[in-house]
Amino acid sequence: MQLCTLSAITVIAAASLVQDVTPQEAFQRDIRIERHAEMSEIAFDWRLDKIFIAAEVNGQSGDFIFDTGSPTIVSRTLADRLDLRIIGQNTGRDAHGADVVMDIGVIDTIRLGDVVFHDVPVMVFDFDALDQGGCFIEDGVIGAELLSGGAWRIDLSRQTLTLAANAEALPALPAGPESALHDFGYPHLPILDYAIGEMRDKALFDTGFGGELALFERAAETQDVQHRIVPGTLEIGQGRAGESAGGWSAPEPLTRARLEGVSLDGHTLPRLSANLRPLAPTLFGAGLLNTYVITLDYPRGRIRFSPLAEPLPAHPKQDFSIALVDDHPELVRLYDNTPASHAGLEVGDAVLSVDGRRLETEPQQARCETALWLADTLDAQSVQTLTIWRDGEARTITLTDDH
Repeated sequence: MQLCTLSAITVIAAASLVQDVTPQEAFQRDIRIERHAEMSEIAFDWRLDKIFIAAEVNGQSGDFIFDTGSPTIVSRTLADRLDLRIIGQNTGRDAHGADVVMDIGVIDTIRLGDVVFHDVPVMVFDFDALDQGGCFIEDGVIGAELLSGGAWRIDLSRQTLTLAANAEALPALPAGPESALHDFGYPHLPILDYAIGEMRDKALFDTGFGGELALFERAAETQDVQHRIVPGTLEIGQGRAGESAGGWSAPEPLTRARLEGVSLDGHTLPRLSANLRPLAPTLFGAGLLNTYVITLDYPRGRIRFSPLAEPLPAHPKQDFSIALVDDHPELVRLYDNTPASHAGLEVGDAVLSVDGRRLETEPQQARCETALWLADTLDAQSVQTLTIWRDGEARTITLTDDH
């Protein structure tokens, strides 16, 4: 479930504010890497369907999302605490195509375990300006520009992120699907090749996206894809795709299905849960970590998917979702032909309570507790009653399976 992501922020134009180093120079120069061990293993937390890691930034400890689909971004609060010098501004696009302006700075050192990265260009963003961002993201995002200097292995079964200069320094794993890994320059996003039948395309491996596959809708229109939708799994609905740096996306049609025949270098993956997205590229997401240990081998230009001995439980699909929008809980996604839709719920309904639990939004601590509960604890499939506010009055809606 994409709740609050900064994935796929595209650099469009960077303006310089100082003369000794321009943003373009900061983006183009190599990040120096200092390794104090051949291999460094970092424990991570898994929450909100995302990877959270500890890092030291200019000697100060912080809590960050590890997002391979984003550049590195530090919070405005952390930037002020570091007295970070701003060298310019960037105008880019967020995961939903909205224009976003961020300041640009250069961090002297980012330390992950036994590895220190020097002179890292970063964006600066005020996550507190988002409806949920300040509740979910404390110090920022560790992003893709750090990836190109070595090999990275992500193992959700052990909740570890392992860094090495090359993949040969990492422990051997069972063979599995793999693909070419393309690096098209800053911010060094991990781009892979995939195919569905005769349809061939490139995709972004994006740990900021919590699902398995988000298929670019133009790719999904091809006959190769249409013929590989598992019968009986196609579902449509309405709602917001998520909140990104430019805020919430507008409500739009939603489509999800089980898809077979997705392949990497001729190796067919098991059936994947897929949803459509209106913008390129297709995303391979963190949901695949329930099935594979994934290794990004930048020196050799390969991405490898090593199967777990026992797949981890996948996040169950949800017929509807509630999140904070404009400081109040709102029904943000709803699929057709479900108990929630049959009961008369509508996207945009303000939600006052769930099964008798009042959704508090004041003070700030209560607001964040509500946002986190809705995002990481609530199981929509088990909900029996919702109290909503619509047309100036409160209504209690009972969900049943009678239809």
